[in-house]
Amino acid sequence: MRRLNLEAAMNFAELYDVVLERKQTLPEGSGTTTLLTKGLDLILPKLNEECFEVALALEYQGPDEVALEVSQSFYYVICLSVFLGESFDNLDFSARMSEDVDAHELSKRLARSAALLCQRPCLSTIHPLLLLLSKSIEVGNTDLDKVFSYL
Repeated sequence: MRRLNLEAAMNFAELYDVVLERKQTLPEGSGTTTLLTKGLDLILPKLNEECFEVALALEYQGPDEVALEVSQSFYYVICLSVFLGESFDNLDFSARMSEDVDAHELSKRLARSAALLCQRPCLSTIHPLLLLLSKSIEVGNTDLDKVFSYL
Protein backbone atom coordinates (compact mmCIF):
# COMPACT_ATOMS: atom_id res chain seq x y z
CA MET A 1 0.00 0.00 0.00
CA ARG A 2 1.36 3.43 -0.96
CA ARG A 3 1.85 5.84 1.93
CA LEU A 4 0.29 9.24 1.38
CA ASN A 5 1.72 12.40 2.86
CA LEU A 6 -0.29 13.81 5.74
CA GLU A 7 -1.63 16.78 3.76
CA ALA A 8 -3.20 14.36 1.27
CA ALA A 9 -4.66 12.04 3.88
CA MET A 10 -8.40 11.74 4.29
CA ASN A 11 -10.55 11.27 7.33
CA PHE A 12 -13.12 8.55 7.97
CA ALA A 13 -16.04 10.59 6.62
CA GLU A 14 -14.18 11.32 3.39
CA LEU A 15 -13.22 7.66 3.01
CA TYR A 16 -16.83 6.65 3.62
CA ASP A 17 -17.94 9.09 0.90
CA VAL A 18 -15.42 7.65 -1.58
CA VAL A 19 -16.53 4.08 -0.86
CA LEU A 20 -20.21 5.08 -1.13
CA GLU A 21 -19.53 6.81 -4.45
CA ARG A 22 -17.78 3.65 -5.70
CA LYS A 23 -20.81 1.60 -4.70
CA GLN A 24 -23.04 3.91 -6.71
CA THR A 25 -20.83 4.18 -9.80
CA LEU A 26 -18.92 0.85 -9.72
CA PRO A 27 -15.90 2.15 -11.67
CA GLU A 28 -14.15 -0.60 -13.60
CA GLY A 29 -10.76 -1.62 -12.25
CA SER A 30 -11.39 -0.31 -8.73
CA GLY A 31 -10.48 -2.63 -5.85
CA THR A 32 -13.35 -1.10 -3.89
CA THR A 33 -15.74 -1.95 -6.73
CA THR A 34 -14.54 -5.56 -6.58
CA LEU A 35 -15.10 -5.69 -2.82
CA LEU A 36 -18.57 -4.21 -3.04
CA THR A 37 -19.69 -6.45 -5.92
CA LYS A 38 -18.34 -9.65 -4.34
CA GLY A 39 -19.84 -8.58 -1.02
CA LEU A 40 -19.46 -10.42 2.25
CA ASP A 41 -17.58 -13.30 0.63
CA LEU A 42 -14.65 -10.97 -0.04
CA ILE A 43 -15.03 -8.17 2.52
CA LEU A 44 -15.25 -10.35 5.63
CA PRO A 45 -12.11 -12.44 4.96
CA LYS A 46 -10.14 -9.29 4.12
CA LEU A 47 -11.34 -7.56 7.29
CA ASN A 48 -10.55 -10.62 9.38
CA GLU A 49 -7.07 -10.80 7.84
CA GLU A 50 -6.35 -7.13 8.57
CA CYS A 51 -7.53 -7.45 12.17
CA PHE A 52 -5.21 -10.41 12.60
CA GLU A 53 -2.39 -8.29 11.16
CA VAL A 54 -3.22 -5.52 13.66
CA ALA A 55 -2.92 -8.12 16.42
CA LEU A 56 0.46 -9.28 15.10
CA ALA A 57 1.69 -5.71 14.72
CA LEU A 58 0.68 -4.92 18.30
CA GLU A 59 2.65 -7.85 19.65
CA TYR A 60 5.68 -7.96 17.36
CA GLN A 61 6.10 -4.74 15.39
CA GLY A 62 6.27 -1.01 15.92
CA PRO A 63 3.96 2.00 15.69
CA ASP A 64 4.26 2.41 11.91
CA GLU A 65 3.10 -1.15 11.26
CA VAL A 66 0.26 -0.79 13.78
CA ALA A 67 -0.90 2.41 12.07
CA LEU A 68 -0.77 0.78 8.63
CA GLU A 69 -2.72 -2.31 9.69
CA VAL A 70 -5.29 -0.28 11.65
CA SER A 71 -5.86 1.99 8.65
CA GLN A 72 -6.44 -1.02 6.39
CA SER A 73 -8.84 -2.49 8.94
CA PHE A 74 -10.78 0.77 9.10
CA TYR A 75 -11.01 0.74 5.28
CA TYR A 76 -12.60 -2.73 5.32
CA VAL A 77 -14.94 -1.75 8.15
CA ILE A 78 -16.11 1.18 6.03
CA CYS A 79 -16.51 -1.06 2.97
CA LEU A 80 -18.55 -3.49 5.05
CA SER A 81 -20.68 -0.67 6.43
CA VAL A 82 -21.37 0.72 2.96
CA PHE A 83 -22.16 -2.77 1.65
CA LEU A 84 -24.61 -3.31 4.54
CA GLY A 85 -26.25 0.06 3.86
CA GLU A 86 -25.20 1.63 7.18
CA SER A 87 -24.96 5.40 7.10
CA PHE A 88 -21.79 7.07 8.30
CA ASP A 89 -23.77 8.69 11.11
CA ASN A 90 -24.42 5.23 12.58
CA LEU A 91 -20.69 4.49 12.92
CA ASP A 92 -18.89 5.66 16.03
CA PHE A 93 -15.22 6.21 15.27
CA SER A 94 -14.78 8.43 18.33
CA ALA A 95 -15.52 5.84 21.02
CA ARG A 96 -12.59 5.16 23.31
CA MET A 97 -12.02 2.20 25.60
CA SER A 98 -11.13 3.42 29.08
CA GLU A 99 -9.96 0.03 30.28
CA ASP A 100 -6.20 -0.54 30.32
CA VAL A 101 -5.18 -3.63 28.39
CA ASP A 102 -1.81 -4.80 27.19
CA ALA A 103 -0.99 -5.66 23.59
CA HIS A 104 -1.48 -9.39 24.13
CA GLU A 105 -4.95 -9.01 25.65
CA LEU A 106 -5.95 -6.52 22.97
CA SER A 107 -4.72 -8.90 20.27
CA LYS A 108 -6.91 -11.69 21.65
CA ARG A 109 -9.94 -9.41 21.83
CA LEU A 110 -9.37 -8.21 18.27
CA ALA A 111 -9.27 -11.78 16.98
CA ARG A 112 -12.48 -12.69 18.83
CA SER A 113 -14.26 -9.53 17.70
CA ALA A 114 -13.26 -10.03 14.07
CA ALA A 115 -14.42 -13.65 14.18
CA LEU A 116 -17.77 -12.61 15.66
CA LEU A 117 -18.17 -9.92 13.00
CA CYS A 118 -17.61 -12.55 10.31
CA GLN A 119 -20.39 -14.65 11.83
CA ARG A 120 -22.78 -11.73 12.36
CA PRO A 121 -21.92 -8.79 10.07
CA CYS A 122 -24.06 -6.00 11.47
CA LEU A 123 -23.78 -2.70 13.31
CA SER A 124 -23.84 -4.38 16.72
CA THR A 125 -20.68 -6.34 15.86
CA ILE A 126 -19.00 -3.49 13.98
CA HIS A 127 -19.00 -1.14 16.99
CA PRO A 128 -16.94 -3.35 19.34
CA LEU A 129 -14.39 -3.83 16.56
CA LEU A 130 -14.17 -0.06 16.03
CA LEU A 131 -13.56 0.34 19.75
CA LEU A 132 -10.75 -2.23 19.70
CA LEU A 133 -9.15 -0.71 16.61
CA SER A 134 -9.19 2.69 18.29
CA LYS A 135 -7.57 1.16 21.38
CA SER A 136 -4.95 -0.43 19.13
CA ILE A 137 -3.83 3.04 18.08
CA GLU A 138 -3.16 3.91 21.71
CA VAL A 139 -1.60 0.59 22.75
CA GLY A 140 0.49 0.52 19.58
CA ASN A 141 2.05 3.88 20.49
CA THR A 142 0.87 5.50 17.31
CA ASP A 143 -1.74 8.18 16.64
CA LEU A 144 -4.69 8.92 14.45
CA ASP A 145 -2.67 11.29 12.24
CA LYS A 146 -0.37 8.41 11.35
CA VAL A 147 -3.37 6.14 10.68
CA PHE A 148 -4.88 8.80 8.42
CA SER A 149 -1.58 9.13 6.59
CA TYR A 150 -2.09 5.59 5.29
CA LEU A 151 -5.68 6.08 4.12
